[in-house]
Amino acid sequence: MKKLLLAALMPLMADAGTIQAEVRGMVCSLCVQGIKKAFSKEAGVESVELSLDDKKLVIKTVNDADITDDRLKDLLRDSGGYEAIKITRTK
Repeated sequence: MKKLLLAALMPLMADAGTIQAEVRGMVCSLCVQGIKKAFSKEAGVESVELSLDDKKLVIKTVNDADITDDRLKDLLRDSGGYEAIKITRTK
């Protein structure tokens, strides 16, 4: 019975996608907090990780959700005037 239920749910459990971006202007922990807060509120976002040292943003999405490049850039700009330099996506 458990195997049957798991098999039925597998199509609904899509792999999360990952969006990475290099962020220009992120210089302190307050920057990190503001960016994390903005992206955490976005629909389809499972997790948000930032590296201040590497100036990188990593977003994991659920159910193949996506954030367009324009939306990502808008969220960065609106959360403190940051700029996305390079945006990449992986599955």
